[in-house]
Amino acid sequence: MELTYETIEEFMQGYYDYFNMYSQNFDPYQKMDKFWTEDFKLTAYFHRKDKPSPIKLRNGIEFNRDIVTQVHRMPNESIIPLDMIIDDENKKVAVLLRIQTEEQATGKQREFTGTGIYKLCLDQNNVIKLKSIDLCVDDPEGFSDSYVPIKSLE
Repeated sequence: MELTYETIEEFMQGYYDYFNMYSQNFDPYQKMDKFWTEDFKLTAYFHRKDKPSPIKLRNGIEFNRDIVTQVHRMPNESIIPLDMIIDDENKKVAVLLRIQTEEQATGKQREFTGTGIYKLCLDQNNVIKLKSIDLCVDDPEGFSDSYVPIKSLE
């Protein structure tokens, strides 16, 4: 496989489809592992009250899996790509996102706009993987308030 515009576009759409289907629960969430390198890195550029920003998660697929499933236990979340700029030469994708959340306990719905910068690579089996994601949103404090606090991020 090569990292062409078409293969990257197909991979990214598959990523969002899987994320929206499997990211809310731990057991099916492990299906997301196929999208990440072992040393995957996520940097979230949004505020947490009285905490340092940006949030830089440690490298590693296990840590990322644990954090996302802990964070996503409170709201149901959907990510809808609104516009995607694919840079196949530099193996990056910039995506304008609509992020919709619904608190399970209250049914309160919120919507955010965000930007994700995705860095891709081919693994040892020549399969496309996400190496890193940098994420920022239009209402960083409101966005971070939508999620369950994670002690391991402190």
